[in-house]
Amino acid sequence: MTDEPSDDPRKEAFALYEEGRYQESIRVCTRTLGDASLAILVAKNLVALGEYEEAEAQVRDLLVKMPESSYLHSFLGGVLAARGADGAIAEYAEAIQLDPGNEEALRAYSAYFTGSGDHRSAIPLLSALARLSGKREDAIALVRSLIEAGEGEEALLAYEELLGGTGADVDYVDALMVAGRHREAAAASINAFRERRDPTFLRQYLAAVAAFDRKGALKLFPH
Repeated sequence: MTDEPSDDPRKEAFALYEEGRYQESIRVCTRTLGDASLAILVAKNLVALGEYEEAEAQVRDLLVKMPESSYLHSFLGGVLAARGADGAIAEYAEAIQLDPGNEEALRAYSAYFTGSGDHRSAIPLLSALARLSGKREDAIALVRSLIEAGEGEEALLAYEELLGGTGADVDYVDALMVAGRHREAAAASINAFRERRDPTFLRQYLAAVAAFDRKGALKLFPH
């Protein structure tokens, strides 16, 4: 706990924020004028308190002084999105233009496109993000968007590059199916089912077999 005042207001304010003592953190921040990091922390505290309009005003004031801050544009996008207000997407786009390596903005902007079903627009953003972050969830998001866009072979390449090989999982089998490699999909899905006993793989196996041997599939799973 942080109960005694600190000689370092930044350290004290951040500690209070981490402890969920947002109003106290704001009070410490406002004791020190002209410190951009503490001004940003005020906005973070306001977001944590659900005071989105005040947080937006705080970030916009900072952007007047630092208009080329990719971080601030991304932060503003998040505040606007939390409010359900217009302009969040434009802020994410501006953040990426200023810094193509802004992972938070790439993730949020791509989520906007995938959420609206526009996977082709999401693909270049997710491709950059997956390679920058190295996170499995970002790589999977890229593979899923490639699958949804009908780019099966590209999905397989991305899977092998970013997820390490060709281990059979649902996404890998889906990519094989979209690529038209139905026999490989059947083999991968039935092997995965035998290993994991997940019925999802059994459904994939049936779909794969039906693509090249419908009669055989009906014999396996008669109606």
